[in-house]
Parts: sequence; C-alpha cells; structure tokens
Amino acid sequence: MDFKNKFEEIRPYRDHELKSVISELLQDETFLKVIDSIFPDQNEKKAILEIFASVNTVEQFQYEIIRPLVDKVAKMSSDGFQLLGKERFDTEKSHVFISNHRDIVLDPALLNVGIIKQDFRATEIAIGSNLLIYKWITDLVKLNRSFVVKRDIPVKQMMEASETLSNYIRTNILELNRSVWIAQKEGRSKDGVDRTQVALLKMLNISNPDSTVKQGFIDLDVIPISLSYEIEPCGELKVLELLRKRHEPDYKKGPGEDLKSMGAGIVKNKGRIVFQFGEPLNKKLSEIEDLKNKNKQLKIVAELMDQAIIENYKLWPFNFIAFDQLNKTDRFSNEYTTKDIEKFEKLTKESLSIIKEHHNEALELWLQMYSNPVQSKIDFKYL
Repeated sequence: MDFKNKFEEIRPYRDHELKSVISELLQDETFLKVIDSIFPDQNEKKAILEIFASVNTVEQFQYEIIRPLVDKVAKMSSDGFQLLGKERFDTEKSHVFISNHRDIVLDPALLNVGIIKQDFRATEIAIGSNLLIYKWITDLVKLNRSFVVKRDIPVKQMMEASETLSNYIRTNILELNRSVWIAQKEGRSKDGVDRTQVALLKMLNISNPDSTVKQGFIDLDVIPISLSYEIEPCGELKVLELLRKRHEPDYKKGPGEDLKSMGAGIVKNKGRIVFQFGEPLNKKLSEIEDLKNKNKQLKIVAELMDQAIIENYKLWPFNFIAFDQLNKTDRFSNEYTTKDIEKFEKLTKESLSIIKEHHNEALELWLQMYSNPVQSKIDFKYL
C-alpha cells in the first residue's frame, strides 16, 4: 500500500495551504458567528480577524490564533487550568500522548496550549471524521494540526483506514519527530469511567515492524495523560444521551447533537481543570515481555494505561459528594464542606432541569458520572 498517498486523505494542512484555507474561513458566515460568540467585543474580534489574515505558517497560526482563542475560552468558562508533570519525560523527543476523553474540543486544545506555554512543540491531534460536520470545522481543526480518524465506514474500508492511521502515527513519531495526541477510546466518556480500548492499541501496533509488541510500543514512547475537570463538560447532555439510548432502542445520535456538545463544551463553566502527565509507558512494558499471546500483551498494555490515567486523575469535592450521595454513605465526608454540597446540589438541579422525564434515572446517571472516578480509584486501590 502506498501510505504516503493515503496520508493525503487524513493529514493536517501544511504551510503552503494556509492562506487559501483562511481566506475561505473568513468568508464563512457560520464561522464568523462563532468568532462573535467568543469575542463579543468588536475591537477584540477585529484584532483576531486581522491576525487570521496575517499569519503565514501553521506554527504561527497555533501561537497567534489558537493560543489566544483557547486562553479566552479557558478564562471565560473555567476557574483555571494546570498542566502538570512534564518533568517525567523528555520534551525534546516525540511521543504518542494517550489520555482519557471528556470534552470534544477542549481536551486536545487545552493540552496543546498548555504544551506551547511550557515551551515544547504542540502535538498533532486525532479527530473523528463524524465531528467534521461542516467545512469550516474541518478547515479550522486541520489548520490546528488535526489528522482525521475515519468513522462509520464499511468493515473492509475500516481495516484499511486503521492500517493507514497506524502508519501515519508511527511515521510522525519515528521519521518526522512530531508528537500526536489520541484519546484512549472512541468517543468521550459519558459515565465517568475511563478505560483504554484494546482496539486502539491494536491499531497502533498494526504498523509495528518489530516482532515484539514491547518494542513496537517502546518506539512510540507512549505518555499517559489524565484529564480532570471539576465540572463535567456537557454533563447534562451526556446524561440525556444515556437516557435516550436506554429508552429509545432505535436512537442514533445526529450530527447536530455533537455540534451542540462542541458549543456547550466551549462556553459552559467547567470549574477548575488539571491535566497530569504520567510516567512513560516504556518504564512498565517489562510486564508483557514473557507473554507469548499478542492479545494478552495488548490487554496488559491497556491495563497499564488505565492504571496510570486513574492514578493521576485529580478528584474534586463534587466527585466525593456524588459517591457518598449515590452510595448513601459518609465515607469521604472529610473531602468536602457544607458549602461544597450546596454548590453541587445547585449545579445538579440547574443541569438536570433540561431533562423532562425519567428524573430519578437522570439523577442516578448524573451521580454515577461524578462518582465513577472515585470508584475507579477504589477499584485500582488508589483510595
């Protein structure tokens, strides 16, 4: 297979394509409305659009446009953002960053801005083709070094697409010295349970030229990342989707729902945010070298990823409150105050007000979403 040509279908835009793409963006009415919502001040809006018209490279685009855009969103919709743990790995080398996934847009956007601020190079970002609903979205994310993960295609094409994607990622790491970010599973976690799909690891291993799984992952130099939001992004929409799946057998999410989640994730309050780099996976891969079965090896790699992500996940008072309320206990009462309880109950009431039926089920799903990170810590003996 000619992978270099196949990469053309999924790769980000390059410097020589930037000017024409930006020219189209600046004529797109929907995109301009999005800019209006982020920059209601007309002077700010004018300034950012002038920068759009002046940039000449993708790197310049990320530093001069994406960084202030994401900073603005973080300031507008959060109580602060931290990126911790870069001392755990070599920032001069390329890595595959694998994280849990809670927000469609902001997980990789905040990560990259945090990386830029800490003076190492931004990653390329995996994004599902199902999210590329409009051309302006495709253009914007591909200008921001996103590459496309093909979704909802026939099985035969999926196998070919997985092989292309795997080779694309490995080429970035080994030949181009470019890091990539990809979520630990397809789609966001909607129930607060963060587990790595073995299918993701199988995809990464397709392009492994070595006979051992261990060496293939050593070459990719995987770094686990734990993403933790104090207030679950789009929490009420996640509960609503879970309810629909439970009560409507033929329910299938429409593209408008993803677009709504993308917008809500950008503008709604997320409280405090912490992203924590874990120890490089390479330090733990000795655990698979004596296993002969490749599927068992990949299962252990997934478990190692889960351990790292759950260990480094930051728990907030709301998580402990939800656990105690769901389980009718006071086990973690020393982790929160009466004021924290009042804030969580106010958030719960306001968020679930959009759900017009199955109120008890909605509340249970809501509490599970917040309490499951605590349960995961318990299950993995970190609490």
